[in-house]
Amino acid sequence: MKPTIMEKDELILIGFKRKYLVTDDTHTLIPQLWDEYLERQNEINHWIKEVSAGICFDGNEQGFSYFVGGFVTDIEDIPNGMEVLKLPPQKYAIFTFKGGADKIGDHWEYINDVWEKQTDCVRTGVDFEYYDSRFHPDSDESELDIYISIK
Repeated sequence: MKPTIMEKDELILIGFKRKYLVTDDTHTLIPQLWDEYLERQNEINHWIKEVSAGICFDGNEQGFSYFVGGFVTDIEDIPNGMEVLKLPPQKYAIFTFKGGADKIGDHWEYINDVWEKQTDCVRTGVDFEYYDSRFHPDSDESELDIYISIK
C-alpha cells in the first residue's frame, strides 16, 4: 500500500486530552474518552462537522497522552473541560484503510512493521487517525485515514 504524500497547514483541534500509564486498560479507557467527546462534540464552536481525530503523543516507558477532538477553524469559546491542540504545518504520508474500529490496530501494525521498514521517509512529529463521514466503527466498508508525519 502506497500512501499519499501531502503538505498540510497548521491544524487546530478542540477536545479532550488524557494521560495514560502503560498499566492502564487503554482498550477500555480510550473508547470511554471517545464516548465523552462524541456526547459533547456539538458544543465546539467552529467545528468542521464530522471531522475528528485521535492522537497519541508524549509517549515514554511510563505511558502516553491521548487527545480526541474535532478540527476547528477558530478557537473562541472553548467548552468547559476541553482544550486546544495545535499541530504545526507538516508533511504527511496519508494512508486510507478499510475496516471497522476492530481493525485500527492492524492498520498501525502495517505502518509500523511493514511500511516503515520499506520506505525512505523519516518519521517526525505527531501522527493521528482522521475520522470523517466515511468512518463507521462497526462496518467492514468503513474508511479512515492515518496521517504519519514525515520529513
